[in-house]
Amino acid sequence: MSKYLPRLLATLLTIISILALVNAQCGKGFEILDKVDTAFEQALAPGLSCKWDLIGSRICEVEVTCTIDLPAEENCPDNYLIVTDGFSGIKRSCGSETFTVKPSTGLRDIFLELVTSDEYTGEHKGIECTAKCASNDETPRLAEGLERHVNERCVCGLRNEDDRIVGGVDARFNEFPWLAAIVLKGTRQPFCGGALINDRFILTAAHCFYFAKKPPGEIDVLLHAHTLDMLMLAGAQNVELGQAGSIRGPGWEAAKKTDEDEATIRLEAEEIIYHPLFNVKYNYDYALIRLKKKVDLGDSDITPVCLPPANTFDEFGLDGKNFTVAGWGFADEKAKGSTRLLQKLDMPYIDWPTCKTFYVKHLTERMICAGFLDGIKDACTGDSGGPLVHQLENKQFWQMGVVSWGDGCARAKKPGVYAQVTEMAQWINFHAYSHDAKWCKDSK
Repeated sequence: MSKYLPRLLATLLTIISILALVNAQCGKGFEILDKVDTAFEQALAPGLSCKWDLIGSRICEVEVTCTIDLPAEENCPDNYLIVTDGFSGIKRSCGSETFTVKPSTGLRDIFLELVTSDEYTGEHKGIECTAKCASNDETPRLAEGLERHVNERCVCGLRNEDDRIVGGVDARFNEFPWLAAIVLKGTRQPFCGGALINDRFILTAAHCFYFAKKPPGEIDVLLHAHTLDMLMLAGAQNVELGQAGSIRGPGWEAAKKTDEDEATIRLEAEEIIYHPLFNVKYNYDYALIRLKKKVDLGDSDITPVCLPPANTFDEFGLDGKNFTVAGWGFADEKAKGSTRLLQKLDMPYIDWPTCKTFYVKHLTERMICAGFLDGIKDACTGDSGGPLVHQLENKQFWQMGVVSWGDGCARAKKPGVYAQVTEMAQWINFHAYSHDAKWCKDSK
């Protein structure tokens, strides 16, 4: 009889998992898994602003059912629940109702936002929702089409053609007009990179701030920067590059520059929004920096990078594509100081099955790999958060990745790993669009 126990336990665990209801607290995110329901509820109180991120996968299109009891108001101006896919589909509700919806055609994630006014009073029950993988084709969608809320008369992702990366070459000044240096407050010492995606938000890596618990008040964001000061680690010595302790990366001998010298735009951070599913294995390594003030795109030569369409994970193949990464990171795995002069590196995409053989345990579908199998050239420490971009035939650059992690720098069969932007386009749009941000600049 005992020989059947493992199979019996497996059956019982499967039944339990099907019935499991996971409590989702205000502001949380959840991976929606097959045969597991995720249920959450929220009572009402004055001044609520709760968001839930319901993240599907390539085999799971999210479906959510909500029963709401909110004040009944015409057009729901003050107390409401928004259910959206971050793009075309949006449902704004108040009063009392029960509904079930899926994201727009071609999408898979759903996001909820519950808002109450500071003056709310009453005895309404609030909301109760359950999310699961959709199985019913008849479930209504938030929208049938996929439509990006962008003015077609403006542009993004165009490189200026005026005349830690390992093995890269010097970039031209402001060649990548969306590239951001994330620096220690009041300095020109970079510790991570990022990309301007609209006039209010920088896309970067969650690990840049998560482990150090670095608050927004301790950083500045620099745009229109090229030659920065060194960020030196303990034990740094002024010796030839390639030896342990080296600080002689590209530009180490260049004259010191100021914000005024390079017409650098220095911006303060108001909030750092981590992807709620980010973990210590660098899965979901995405973060957004909300700037205190908007960037004046019309009065500068700064241009946001283009983000790929939200359904790109199904429509845009990466095989055979080349990418470009740029940053001020360390120029050698053993270096102790950041590169002063902005470096750039072109490199090919490495298909996911091949990269999985190099990183058997840690590679997820939220990650992509790029680089050279023999090493030699790579992103490195200090380049984290910077954009991995691909240039289309129309000359626009799409951001396809965020510099995330790797096993050392430029090691053979250990390419760089990047958080895949096409997997999180919906999440990025949802959290960055609600602030009335401008995603591109007016064409000339």
